[in-house]
Amino acid sequence: MELEEMKSIWGELSGKVENQEKIKKEELMKMTRVRYKKKIGKIALAEVLGSVICFAFAIYWIVKFPDLKNPVNQVMMIFNILLVIILPVFSLKSIWQLNQLDLGISHPSEVVNKFIRDKKRFWIVQKAGLFLSCILLITILPPLAELGGNPSVMTEPWFWWAYVLFGFLFFVFFTRMVIGHYKGTLKKSEDILRELD
Repeated sequence: MELEEMKSIWGELSGKVENQEKIKKEELMKMTRVRYKKKIGKIALAEVLGSVICFAFAIYWIVKFPDLKNPVNQVMMIFNILLVIILPVFSLKSIWQLNQLDLGISHPSEVVNKFIRDKKRFWIVQKAGLFLSCILLITILPPLAELGGNPSVMTEPWFWWAYVLFGFLFFVFFTRMVIGHYKGTLKKSEDILRELD
């Protein structure tokens, strides 16, 4: 076998190996993209469902708003309507940013850094939502009591004991469960991205 022929064969083999590596890398990227989208999709589904519920409450409260006669209750209801419209919008925007992460355009470490930035924004929105939800739990009571036709229930001590015990305990339990799920899912998503390095 001559030297030129060996060079030619070596070049062909090299090209095939490079091509196979490129195909493997593309397949790895595709699988990583699917796994990442699936993880973030779990959070997105929960956020979309929560947003639909919030928007449904907003529509219901807007329809019932003319029934409120007390000006203080009207102000509180306007605040609560704005809250259940604005919070889901910010929440959906933050999860959309996480879902739009493009894995193929830059170096894996840049992708991980962008994910970390988007994750921080997501947590800021979630924490603000939790704080404002606590305010909502208090400010929605007087308007709902008036709409229910029994505003005097607000002066009953048993009502506050029952509400604080059951309402806030449920809120704390549910919130801890959701945050734990979100933290676990985001950690797994980050691990998926770190595997690219």
